[in-house]
Amino acid sequence: MSRSQNKTTKSDGTRPFRETQLYHEWYGRVASGNPNDYVIAISAHPGFTGVSGSGKTTLAGGLAERLDFSPGGFNAEHQFTVDASVLAYDMYGNTEGGATLVGDEMQGTAANTNLNSKRSMKTESLDVYNTIAGNRKGRKTLILVFQTLDKAMKDMFDFVDAWLLIVDDINYRCNHYKVLPEPFNFESNKTKTPRVETLTWGALPKDDPNYKIMEEKKDQANAGEREYSSGDSESEEDNRIPKAARDDKIKSLYDQGVTQKRIAAAFGIKQGTVSKIVNK
Repeated sequence: MSRSQNKTTKSDGTRPFRETQLYHEWYGRVASGNPNDYVIAISAHPGFTGVSGSGKTTLAGGLAERLDFSPGGFNAEHQFTVDASVLAYDMYGNTEGGATLVGDEMQGTAANTNLNSKRSMKTESLDVYNTIAGNRKGRKTLILVFQTLDKAMKDMFDFVDAWLLIVDDINYRCNHYKVLPEPFNFESNKTKTPRVETLTWGALPKDDPNYKIMEEKKDQANAGEREYSSGDSESEEDNRIPKAARDDKIKSLYDQGVTQKRIAAAFGIKQGTVSKIVNK
């Protein structure tokens, strides 16, 4: 979404960014009216693109630079992470209204599990969910990047406002879908994703300061280094939490709609114990 695309309509039929439905929905939710947050999920179509190098990070970075209207603008050093713990414990609470926050590699890395529903989850993964669920009035834009969206925690779909699926990593094209969970289907919780429009974007130049920081953080995570270290050992983390505080956290997650099974797995306790806590 290079800035030059605002000037003329492209020959492929895509509209300038400020005329897209994505921008108008975001503007109405975040930049004007009642204060709200806006959550965008980004992934790539495995049949049309490569798993890596498909432009997910440049799409996220370009959007972050465009949609951030905090006083200092988007700064990847403080607003981009590949660690879900940083999202939960640092970024949401330490950034100003209007900021755009990017969580890349949310399917997990060599260093962490992040928001991957198919890997063993830590309490920090649920803390991210709880943070997003409980902080919807900060005028912040959250961009979550996955390799494929089927790896995401299904509970997250309740808060995703837009899904951008990259379908052409040569010409930088992605489809914009709405994410509409079925609130009355308690058995299967089906999610509908109607297509809204097709978008294009421009790759961030290699010498872009934010691009350099994003690539460096990704390389470090894939090498096994974590940005956040105080919660690395879940057993140690749980031992540091007083039982009353742990129970309060479990009740809060359950009230937000997280299943007892998922909570039990995250805290390393039996589902029956979770049931007793939430029904006490």
